[in-house]
Amino acid sequence: MSRRQLPGCLRLIVVLWGLSLAAWGAPPPVAVAPVERASDALGPAPGSAAVVQETERLVALARARRLQEAVTWRRLLHYRQGWFGGESQARSPSFFLAKDGAEDPAAELEATLRGLVRPWRPADAREQHPFCRFPARLAWLTRELGIDWARLPTRRCPRWEQFQQLLQPRGVTLVFSAYYLNNPASAFGHTFLRFDKVPVGQPQRQELLDYGVDFSAEVDTGNALLYAFKGMTGMFPGVFKKLPYYYKVREYADYESRDLWQYQLELSQAEVEFLLAHVWELGSTVFAYYYLTENCSYHVLSAVEVVRPSMELVSRLGWPVLPAETVRALRSVPGLIGAVTYRPSNRSQFARRVQRLSAEERAFVVALLEDPATPTPEGLSLERQAAALDAALDLGDQRWAKELVFDAPTEGKRHQQALLSRRARLGVRSPPLEVVIPWGEAPHLSHGPRRAELGSGWSRVDGWHHLATLRVAVHSLDDPAQGYPDGTSLEFFPLRLRYSVGSHRLSLDEAYFVRVSSLSPLSRFEQAWSWRLRLGAERLYDAGCQDCLAGVLGFAAGGTLSALDDALLLYGLVDLGVQGLAPLDGVAGAPVRLGASPTLGWRLRAHRRWVSWLELQAPIYPAQTPRLSGLLHASSRYLVAPELALFFDARWYPGETTATLGSSFYF
Repeated sequence: MSRRQLPGCLRLIVVLWGLSLAAWGAPPPVAVAPVERASDALGPAPGSAAVVQETERLVALARARRLQEAVTWRRLLHYRQGWFGGESQARSPSFFLAKDGAEDPAAELEATLRGLVRPWRPADAREQHPFCRFPARLAWLTRELGIDWARLPTRRCPRWEQFQQLLQPRGVTLVFSAYYLNNPASAFGHTFLRFDKVPVGQPQRQELLDYGVDFSAEVDTGNALLYAFKGMTGMFPGVFKKLPYYYKVREYADYESRDLWQYQLELSQAEVEFLLAHVWELGSTVFAYYYLTENCSYHVLSAVEVVRPSMELVSRLGWPVLPAETVRALRSVPGLIGAVTYRPSNRSQFARRVQRLSAEERAFVVALLEDPATPTPEGLSLERQAAALDAALDLGDQRWAKELVFDAPTEGKRHQQALLSRRARLGVRSPPLEVVIPWGEAPHLSHGPRRAELGSGWSRVDGWHHLATLRVAVHSLDDPAQGYPDGTSLEFFPLRLRYSVGSHRLSLDEAYFVRVSSLSPLSRFEQAWSWRLRLGAERLYDAGCQDCLAGVLGFAAGGTLSALDDALLLYGLVDLGVQGLAPLDGVAGAPVRLGASPTLGWRLRAHRRWVSWLELQAPIYPAQTPRLSGLLHASSRYLVAPELALFFDARWYPGETTATLGSSFYF
């Protein structure tokens, strides 16, 4: 989910934003208009008896038709019903014309009708008349009440007209940027809207010239703990922003190497224009940003569902709200999603180029990355030299993505310029790069993020038992890979309960707050660390703590090798961890154990629906009891239906062995 991204991303967006056009609420300097006067209105004079009479007639008609209860009106206000009544989720006073408009849709409707035609003398020249500030409300009320604007004053809205001219929308596309575990703000992916100047699939289409609109948090801290606390508790303001789409491509596809999945929305031209008008309105307000609920996905959907009263999108979201669920919610509306297109990241493009190179050419690419003047291997044709240089340029774009966007000369920019010059001198045109679309990773094909399991099996300690598990988000290494990238695991609140048939004992085997794994395969072109983080509690079965529940905090790092196009991952990690809150014989006799665990594992994706996983751990606890422990964990899971899988799970500890068969339900 992308915010005004943490450390590096935050700085990138700030710079790019400064180069782009101003946000909705802050016009470019040349567009600042003088304070409006009553005479600025067109048509009948504001405040005249005829205007007041017509306005009050419209107010009475709106009351009679109970428009304040209309679905579209409440969605325009982002009004939500809660446990203790209802209120708008918008937090800016300028979003409301009635004093109690945030809590009273009826009062806001009447204040809007009167405000659209009232005289206007703002103290701040940047503040717009309601006629220009709320074009979506204006359009909806005009349609519902049949307003004859020849009988009422109207106004020119140069800033709104400039915004329309800038975006010129003929279509809308929802864009999903893939998961990026190395940035907590984007661990779940991110969604935003793109307003298309030319409909998808039409000739002369240049999508990089379109504009993207997203909802993100205004982050004011680089402290990870403070970021987590503020993001969970709604202490960051969330805002809608617009940026040229090529900036978004640079940010995600190039800077963070995230593939982009693009979903064309089948909206009429009237619906596209109405959505644009509402987005304009949202640019002048802020919302409380909640990392797990009212986030980018939530508010993007809340904006889209304004265009049709029959469209239910936000109500289809569960907890937590995840970007992939945005796509799933859109798919639930028949005919809403049209063409699905894919924009590969620079990493995916490079991987495709490398597949076409020989071993000698790959070695040449590695050498070019260190020295762009590396001599060409003997016997290499101009076409093969061009292929190697194209790959080297892609690899350089990936390595120096952070600095290539700035004007200042840097090592990376000088390196890439030298390669570009060398490539141009060849005078050979490269064939079109055809990247195979990885449909197996498409988010609209993913399983539900929440998982519940029921199973039965046998254990050495309890004999026959029944098993129940629950996880609220989102994917683990032993889940079927459909819709998710290989080697990525992110689990929130996994819970595992076991009931012993013989002793009638219910025990808690696992209760984690979070478990994250990122297995990044090593190659001659990329030397990325693989890592894992876990925080929670698990049941131990060894000489120091037989059948007891202990708190666990651990971090692991190491390397991963891959084969069969990442279908097979072999990894080795060293896990440093601490265990406590249990009767342990730990450091200096204290109930705290510190240890290091060499870990070996493999994950085999036999099919996008079938995954097998095996991991061996050998924890070492110096000067503690026991000094050596172990865990061998094997599982296999097969997806038999979109939301149903069968699984086998086996675990061996020094003091326990379990084997379980069961079913997994995704929702």
